[in-house]
Amino acid sequence: MIKQFVHQKSCLACYGCCRFAQPDTVWSPCLLREDTQQLAAHRILPSVAAVGHKLKVAYDKQQGVFICHFLNPVNNRCGIYAFRPFDCQLYPFLLNRRGRKIFLAVDPQCPGVGKQMKSMQFKRYIRYLTGLLRSPAFLETLRHNPQVMQTYAEAVDLAELQL
Repeated sequence: MIKQFVHQKSCLACYGCCRFAQPDTVWSPCLLREDTQQLAAHRILPSVAAVGHKLKVAYDKQQGVFICHFLNPVNNRCGIYAFRPFDCQLYPFLLNRRGRKIFLAVDPQCPGVGKQMKSMQFKRYIRYLTGLLRSPAFLETLRHNPQVMQTYAEAVDLAELQL
């Protein structure tokens, strides 16, 4: 489990995450092979949870957006939070593909990050996260799961990861 940077209270107050303008978007979380196994261990079949390597989304008429299959739109809580996929744990941080290079990046639109990007707490967290992502075990996981490294045009690159 990845240590979180954005406080849970901030996340629950924000209605930006887990909602998408389109059903097929780069912002929809990708699944590692290990995530699929973890969901299956909790009796959630891949056919229920995902389409390809992405979590399923459903159209919410009230909000006029597509939402993650596991998000409760009433209380803004994730039904699989305790064992949510890697991409969900990492957010608002992302693995951003720029040509042949991969960067640890951040979504600057996340209200839980915005003003903190210049803080010491943010810098310490980036050191923690890059250390984790650059570990041999994790680099091996990334090599076997290239789908989690996508191109996020709006993301701010923080550190290059050498695969």
